Amino acid sequence: MYSWPFSIGNTICAVIFGWTLYFGSKQFRLWRIRRSGTRLGGPTTWNFLTGFLLGLIDDYTGAVNEERAKKYGLVYKVPLGLGVEIIDIHDPVAVAHTQAREGQNYGYSKSNKKGLEKLIGKSLLWAEGDLHKKQRKIMSPAFNTSAIRSFSQTFFDSGHKCKAAWDAIIQKAGSGDEAVIDVEEWMYATSIDSLGIAGFSHDFESLRGKKSVLAETFESLADFKPDPLLLFLIILSVLIPPLRDFPTERTRGIQRICDILGKIGEKLLQQSRGQGASKEREADRSIIGMLLRAEESSSFSDGDAQEQMKLLILAGYETTALNMTWTLWDLATNPEKQSKLREELNQLGQEPTFEQLNGDALPYLDAVVKEALRLHPPLPNLGRQCKVEDVVPLSEPLKLPDGKVVDHIVIPVGANINIPVAAINRSERFWGPDAKEFKPERWIEKDGIPQSGLDLQGWNHIFSFSNGPRLCLGRNFAIAEIKAVLSVLVRNFAFEPRDGADSKIDKYTSLFTRPKLAGETKAALPLRVRRLT
Repeated sequence: MYSWPFSIGNTICAVIFGWTLYFGSKQFRLWRIRRSGTRLGGPTTWNFLTGFLLGLIDDYTGAVNEERAKKYGLVYKVPLGLGVEIIDIHDPVAVAHTQAREGQNYGYSKSNKKGLEKLIGKSLLWAEGDLHKKQRKIMSPAFNTSAIRSFSQTFFDSGHKCKAAWDAIIQKAGSGDEAVIDVEEWMYATSIDSLGIAGFSHDFESLRGKKSVLAETFESLADFKPDPLLLFLIILSVLIPPLRDFPTERTRGIQRICDILGKIGEKLLQQSRGQGASKEREADRSIIGMLLRAEESSSFSDGDAQEQMKLLILAGYETTALNMTWTLWDLATNPEKQSKLREELNQLGQEPTFEQLNGDALPYLDAVVKEALRLHPPLPNLGRQCKVEDVVPLSEPLKLPDGKVVDHIVIPVGANINIPVAAINRSERFWGPDAKEFKPERWIEKDGIPQSGLDLQGWNHIFSFSNGPRLCLGRNFAIAEIKAVLSVLVRNFAFEPRDGADSKIDKYTSLFTRPKLAGETKAALPLRVRRLT
C-alpha cells in the first residue's frame, strides 16, 4: 500500500538517470569529435548553452564569417552550443576538395536529411551517392541547351506580361509615367508562371492577378525570421532528435508548403498523364514530360515523379524570383549601371534571340546577372557532415593555436562543416577592396577579378549554385529566365529606390535570403518604376 510513492520515485529517478546517461553519451561523442582531427583555432565563449548560435540570425551577408577568417585563418571552428561545433572553410582548395567529395566523404546530417525529406521528399536534392547520380542522369535532359532554347520564348512572354501589368498599374496610379511597385511580388508571379508553362505545361496565371495557393503560402512565411528559441531547438535536436518535430511557426509553415507542393505536383502529373500518348511524350521537352517518360520506363519508382515535382517547384520558383528581385535592387541603386545595361539592350535593336541572350552579344547583361548572383546568394551557408575521416589540403599554410603551421587539416567522422557562401562571394580577400560593391565591370575588364578570386572553383568562381556533384542542375534554366525578363523590363522601365538614393535594405532568411527595407516589418521591395516607352 505504501509502495506506490516509492515506485513513482523510482520511476522518476530511473528516467532522470536514463536521460543523464543519454545526454552524457551524446556529450562524450561530441567531445571525441572535438578532440579528433586537427585542433583548429576559432572564437571561444563561456556560453555553453547557445555558443555563437544567436549570431547566425543576422549574419546573412557573411560579414561576421569574413572577419573571423581574417583573425583565425581560412579554416576555423565555431561553437554553436551544447557541445556542437562547426568548421567554417574559406580556403579555396579546401572548399573545392570537400565539394568534389560530396556523397563520398561528406553528406547531410541525419537532422538535415530528415528535414529535407519532409519538405521535398526523396528527390534529387535529398538523394546522395549512387541514387543522386541516377536521379541527376535521368533529369539532366530537361535542362540541356536544346531544352532551354525551347523554353526561351516563354521567358520573354512572361517578361512582356509583367510589362503589361506594370503599364496598367502606372496608368491606374494617375501620377504621370510612374508608380511605386513591389517588384518582389511581381518577380514571384513572373517566376511561377514561367516555371508553370515551360516546365509543366500549366499556366498559374499569377501575372494576370490570379493568386495561387502556393504563392499565398510562401507569403505567409515572408515575414518569418528565425528567433533564438528556434535556433536553440535546432541545436538541441542534435541531442534530442524528437525536438526536430517540435511545433513552431516555421515548422508549421514548412509543413503547409510541403503539403501544397505535393498536391500541386500530383495534380499537374495527373493532368499530363491524361493528355498525351507515349509517342507524343517522347517529343515533349518540358520537365514534366521528362518525369513522365522516366515513370513510364520504370526509371522512377512510384511516387518519385511527384517528389521531384516538389523540388522543382520550390527550387525553380523562389530562388529565381529572388535573383531577379535582387538584381532590380542593384540596378535601382546604381543608376549609371542601369543606364549602361539599357544602352546595350537598345543597341541590339530587337528582342535578343536565345543565342544572343546567352552568348557574347550582351556582355554587360551577362555581367550584371553574375554580379547580382555573387552579392546575393539564395543560401548564405552550405552545411555538411563528414562521413569518412578526410585529409583536406589547403591553399596556404594555416597556423594552429599551438603554434604549429600545417598545409592540410584532418576532419574527423561526425564533424560538421560549413561553406560560408555569402562570406566567400563577398570577401575582399578574394574579390579585392571593392568586393561589397555592385560592379558588373569586374566580369568584363582585364584583371577585373583578382587571381585569388579566379582560384575559386565554383560556377564562374562563385558558390551561389554550389559546386561539384551538387552543382545546381537548373542553373542555366534560371540564368536564361533572368536574362530574358530583365531584357524586357530594363528596356521599358527605369527603376529607383522608393525612398531615394539613401534607402537601406536588410536581408533576412525565411527559406532563402530575402530583401526588406530597413525599418519595415514586411518582406517586400517597393521601387519607383517609371515607364520609358
